[in-house]
Amino acid sequence: MKLRQGVQAEILISLALVMAAGTALLAAVLLEIADARLESLHDLLGRGFVASTRNGILELEAAESGHWWKIDGHGVVRGLNASARELDAGTRTLARESKATGRPLVESGAPWQPIRFAAPGRDGSETIVGRMDPPLPAWLLGVVILVDVVIFVLFGWTLLRRRVVGPLHRLVDAVRGIGDADAGAEIVVEGVD
Repeated sequence: MKLRQGVQAEILISLALVMAAGTALLAAVLLEIADARLESLHDLLGRGFVASTRNGILELEAAESGHWWKIDGHGVVRGLNASARELDAGTRTLARESKATGRPLVESGAPWQPIRFAAPGRDGSETIVGRMDPPLPAWLLGVVILVDVVIFVLFGWTLLRRRVVGPLHRLVDAVRGIGDADAGAEIVVEGVD
């Protein structure tokens, strides 16, 4: 019996590891592709934001997506749309850097990180800043990947037990029966494979 359980466990653990590694590799490739696409989108959004602030045509509706602020020359922050809450530290740092260099800046990272914009206003005394939060927080993306791996491993485990390990058990039992001189040992052939 030990041999039987050892072979089953070894096969199932090996295949589960292969499935988990394959899922992780697929997730990494998909994240890399999404990151490259988002980076080009961030660049496009940033150029549109900079053009709007330089031409003085940045108009935000009350329900505009993202959080937008105007920082005057004295550091007073005023929200430009209804969703503008308190200015976060990362966006404030980007605003300071933009004001110091006199250049517009766009900061984007991984798909689960916010996109931040900062650009000096037309007269240079004010800075327009914005932050667009990601559609999925990092913890939710991690949960989705974990659930995917668990489902994939459980499905593979069940399928392998039924299609590989089960027939191997019956084969081992029949071989043992033949080894014990059981003339009635029989192996049932199932399916066309």
